[in-house]
Amino acid sequence: MSSHDGTTATHETTAVTTHDGYGRPEVVKSAITASSSTTYASSTTCEDTYLLAIKQTVTNIEGWTTSPEYTPAWDLPSAKADMKGRRIDLA
Repeated sequence: MSSHDGTTATHETTAVTTHDGYGRPEVVKSAITASSSTTYASSTTCEDTYLLAIKQTVTNIEGWTTSPEYTPAWDLPSAKADMKGRRIDLA
């Protein structure tokens, strides 16, 4: 809360998030105007994954990216790759 006049409270915005049509976060912007973005890539057979992303690319405020890959059936990460291309396969 940023102020209160005894009757009405005024709330302070600390972050704003935009979402895509599936409710997934795309852009997160903090109160100091720093933002991070996320893009999603679906498989070539969208019917098999119900249009869920199998790869996500996240860019933070420093411009660094990470690319987790998901197993569509469980929506759990199966691999992660950093901006240098180092890949970690998760069991």
